[in-house]
Amino acid sequence: MRVHMVLWMVMALLAMFLAPAVQAVPSFTRQTGMNCATCHTVFPQLTPFGRMFKLSGYTLANGALNEQAQQSSRLSENTMAPLSAMLLTDYTSMKSSDSGPVRSKTKDTVQFPQQLSLFYAGRVSNELGAFAQVTLDSSNTIAMDNADVRYAKTTMVGGVPLIYGISLNNSPTVEDIVNTTPVWGFPFSAPDYANSPDFSTLLGGGAFAQTTAGAVAYAMLNNHWYVAAGSYHDTQASSDATNVGLKGWAPYLRALYQAQIDASNFDIGVYAMSGNVTTDVKNPDSSNTATFKDIGVDGQYQYEKDVHTVTLRANYINERLFDAVNLGASKDNLNIRDVSINGEYYYDRTYGVGLGRFCKRGRPDTTLYRDGPAATDNNRSISGSPDSNGWVFELNYVPWLNTKFSLQYTTYSEFDGGDTYISGNTGTVRNAKDNNTLYVAAWINF
Repeated sequence: MRVHMVLWMVMALLAMFLAPAVQAVPSFTRQTGMNCATCHTVFPQLTPFGRMFKLSGYTLANGALNEQAQQSSRLSENTMAPLSAMLLTDYTSMKSSDSGPVRSKTKDTVQFPQQLSLFYAGRVSNELGAFAQVTLDSSNTIAMDNADVRYAKTTMVGGVPLIYGISLNNSPTVEDIVNTTPVWGFPFSAPDYANSPDFSTLLGGGAFAQTTAGAVAYAMLNNHWYVAAGSYHDTQASSDATNVGLKGWAPYLRALYQAQIDASNFDIGVYAMSGNVTTDVKNPDSSNTATFKDIGVDGQYQYEKDVHTVTLRANYINERLFDAVNLGASKDNLNIRDVSINGEYYYDRTYGVGLGRFCKRGRPDTTLYRDGPAATDNNRSISGSPDSNGWVFELNYVPWLNTKFSLQYTTYSEFDGGDTYISGNTGTVRNAKDNNTLYVAAWINF
């Protein structure tokens, strides 16, 4: 066994035996006076109360702040800024390295940190709150991460409560209140230095995450019916042939129903996004433009009683791409689908096990997925198919409410087109299982 792996295991074992029973104290906890377990089953997964806190614009406060709010609706200069930090460090080991001049992936990697983030997370004023994350990554680059600034109000309609507001954010689905949609979906942390499938739906693959800006109006009626509508625009000043960006505005819609029955809560929903994408964002007259339509269906079941917590999730995205020849495809119309099904069990919110299945299926295109922009400097499909599928296994230990140790293993049976593909680095044929990855991480919020 490698020395790095031994050190990680020793660290985890020491934490298990020495961990005292203390509470997490990030800025949301300091603001509300409640511990992390009120809003999270295990971070970052939200409980029903946590969803209401988010819908209310992150503004719920303890007694002292609420008393201050009654005296003045203006921002108090004497209130401590709601700042928090996050440290994520990891050890990653791939079954086989994929080194090369473009996308070098070494077999074994240690990162300290993988991410170091600073958050402004909490109340700004009575009806305005924010969750804004700036991250230093393993390449020593500092950039804006997820951001969600909200204005929210509560009223009564027909004798039932209505929460409504608007979210300004930088990633489609970052405003969402459940852990099924792309930004907040399982697994909640993943390795940087490991191969992942290149071909996916635009929304499910994160093509617009932190590269767009949008405004989303939302409402929750009677704590059951949630609807949201907005639009996003690209924020990038440059683009290249390996990436696509939004051209113009892309509307986004969301609806879900949620309910609580005894110790169980569940939700089922739909969401959609459509618009134009281009490989030349800087040129508004570019003919390298296609139209996409993504439709998603998702659901979650959560059970919390005594020391037992069970969460089951499912997410399906169907994407239609029209005029794909403008992006280098041989066909005008393409279709690709993302399916994700996963679940977790936690005992006493401390010891957890997770299992996830992911599957990507699409219409073959021997140009786009073999030689076109989608494959440039990336992996190429031998069959011309974008298909990938595999499993994620995870063990978690949460000694404190703000600290998580994870042992994760991802295995592939298909990768970018089948059980074999052509490496974009070396041009050699690789097996899908060469990308099987062990990931050991420590995640601390403070």
